[in-house]
Amino acid sequence: MTHSQQAFLELLRAGLWGTAPATGCFPLPAAEWQEVFDESRRQTVQGVVYDAMQRLPDDFVPPTAITLQWTSDVANIIAFHNTTQRAVVATYNLLRQAGTEPMLLKGLSSGHCYPNPQLRVNGDIDWYLPPADLNTLPAYLRQQGFHPQQDADGSLSFSYDNIEVELHPRLADLLWPSHQKAFSQIIAREGLASLPVVSSGLTPTYVPTPGATATFLIHASHILKHTASVGIGLRQFCDMARACHQLHEHLEPRLLTEALRETGLLRWSRLLEHFLRRHLGLDTSLLTCGPSASDADCDHLLHLTFSGGNFGQHTPQWQQAHTQGRNRLHTLRCYCSHAPFALRYAPQETLSLFFSLTVGQKH
Repeated sequence: MTHSQQAFLELLRAGLWGTAPATGCFPLPAAEWQEVFDESRRQTVQGVVYDAMQRLPDDFVPPTAITLQWTSDVANIIAFHNTTQRAVVATYNLLRQAGTEPMLLKGLSSGHCYPNPQLRVNGDIDWYLPPADLNTLPAYLRQQGFHPQQDADGSLSFSYDNIEVELHPRLADLLWPSHQKAFSQIIAREGLASLPVVSSGLTPTYVPTPGATATFLIHASHILKHTASVGIGLRQFCDMARACHQLHEHLEPRLLTEALRETGLLRWSRLLEHFLRRHLGLDTSLLTCGPSASDADCDHLLHLTFSGGNFGQHTPQWQQAHTQGRNRLHTLRCYCSHAPFALRYAPQETLSLFFSLTVGQKH
């Protein structure tokens, strides 16, 4: 790990937990500050790292030119957060008017676990809908002036106020049949939570979200899917760490362990737990999935995040495939490279992903 990467991780940990950064890595020369800034962009965690940077002594802060760039980025992140909040409420109401009951997933739900949610970089809006409802929605959306697209995994997507909205037929990235069944039983047993989303004024709209155990499983399976294919970035690990911190009172260790065993994610979650503690500073009292994985595998996972950035989009191979319209072939090649590591921790889900990718290639 380079010196600038060490400094980046120190700031990221401090931003996640609202602490003062340890100053052992600082001060940094301008070139290394540029590397820290660039890495925060590659990992889409500029806002969290910027927040920690405000707690550095004055003598340790970046040069003015980099600070101005960073401040501009954060201003845009906050503005987009506010736009996204409005879009969440608007699309929730839109989908309910179509006669379905959507559930908010992934990033937007995770963002509310942060001490400063507006500093988390937002991406798409992800809703879960019952699969049967997805069959009737395209016609309704077209009537409302939208242009829904069918995605390879069975999801629908459309643009709302220049924000991508994805409608998913599955709550979690679990493909093995018995794991899907077990997850459905967990949802039925645990029930739903609700999240207050304020789009304007002071009156929140309460949006359904999965319960604590289901949320943990959704994070673990999502990280697994991307680790075993195109790659994963640190923002997704940060989301999981903050969710664990926020929801730990609702995560009963014995029931969580049983849920992870039933869904084939127990060994994988032990690796994630070790990663969150070792590299992101998660409190050791918050997770108890069992014995820790090896330091070497934990560090290999960190190497994957640094090598590819957010969802592996910062490699020359991804850039070339994206330009040439060969994204599916690129994903399959990445799987062949990354799967041996994932197979050791979640063999059934990793194999299921291979079958899913090959079917996608045929079509």
